Amino acid sequence: MRAQIRALPFRDEHFREEAGSPALGGEAGYSTLERIWTRPTLEVNGLLSGYTGEGAKTVLPSKAMAKVSCRLVPDQSPDEIAALVTDHVRRMVPPEVTVMVTPLHSGRPWKAKLDGPLFEAGQRALKRAFGREPVLAGEGGSIPVVGDFQRILGAPVLLMGFGLPGENAHAPDEWMAVENFEKGMEAAAYLWEELETS
Repeated sequence: MRAQIRALPFRDEHFREEAGSPALGGEAGYSTLERIWTRPTLEVNGLLSGYTGEGAKTVLPSKAMAKVSCRLVPDQSPDEIAALVTDHVRRMVPPEVTVMVTPLHSGRPWKAKLDGPLFEAGQRALKRAFGREPVLAGEGGSIPVVGDFQRILGAPVLLMGFGLPGENAHAPDEWMAVENFEKGMEAAAYLWEELETS
């Protein structure tokens, strides 16, 4: 898997510029794509504290709030990770500070199986629709029901993405190329045909 990721046409500097970040960092010993796609994370999504209006104010805040999320990887339990994060936060605060941690929701991690009849049919369907060999790309996102399909139903799962980097996924100005949308529909139709011959 690591060799496949290294073979992709990905440049750290281009990604850094596109993200608008002054530098890329993260877990030592892993590439940027490995960090994004395959490694566990803890992200601070929001902070709220103190005076945030215009101008200066020298008042110290009495309360602060942070929202965080964790991306889990296979063999991690949402309940265990929530307990570990909660314990760590409580250990870090001084005794005169009161802290409250409220887990909001969770999902079990899932990792795609990159072989077998479904996967191979998906590759053939994508090649038919787009006229070229598909590129395998990871995604460090959260769709908890995907893992439930596989775990509860015993059904194999295949995710085929048609959006491209730079389309501002989940942003207010998210967009998708019409050509990829249309070819994505073709690929989904071809998938059923390819599954019949598998």
